Amino acid sequence: MTLKNIDQLFQASLAQSDLSEKQKAVLQASLTLFAEKGFERTTTRDIATLAQVSEGTVYKQFKTKQQILDAILQPFITQVFPQAANEFIAELTARPVTSLHAFIQFIVYDRINFGLTNQKQLKVLVQQLLDNGRLLAELGQVFDKVLQGPIKSTLNQLQRQGELVNWSHARIFRHIISTVLGYVLPIIILPIADPDVEKITAEATEFLYAGLHQKKA
Repeated sequence: MTLKNIDQLFQASLAQSDLSEKQKAVLQASLTLFAEKGFERTTTRDIATLAQVSEGTVYKQFKTKQQILDAILQPFITQVFPQAANEFIAELTARPVTSLHAFIQFIVYDRINFGLTNQKQLKVLVQQLLDNGRLLAELGQVFDKVLQGPIKSTLNQLQRQGELVNWSHARIFRHIISTVLGYVLPIIILPIADPDVEKITAEATEFLYAGLHQKKA
């Protein structure tokens, strides 16, 4: 299974929407430009040129750049992020559970690479999510739903094997997510040239394994 990147998932969400072709073109062009140039440095003329519409058309559909960004963020929360999470969980749970260490290592390595692949798009979105409590709460609900899916059986298996601490699944996942984000966010936000993914993966895996491994009595 090949996981889709954010641009592909966003295109798919637009294709399923009731927006006009011009509206779709404006939103797709805006995401591309916000990622490449930044929100503040992107002009409506830039958007119109890339979308191949008039600048008046941009203003007719969306009164401000913030309205454009809001129109991008909502499908990210309701469609793009849930689809990305579902694809990742499907990939994760399709793998044989050989050990807790391998389980953690796969999560860390995969999510770091996801952050690198989608670095520019995620940089645009991270700041907006942090500034918008409602969107952040909605994103939290997405992760709660993920925990109710196939990942439960994997965590249960690792606990039955005596490898994984006997914590609630929510607590375990919060521990994993917070640690992974601690490594991924600097990659997204800061201009880190060629981060050593193997080294980062090994370090984060070691830390998580030490905290989640069931200690023998």
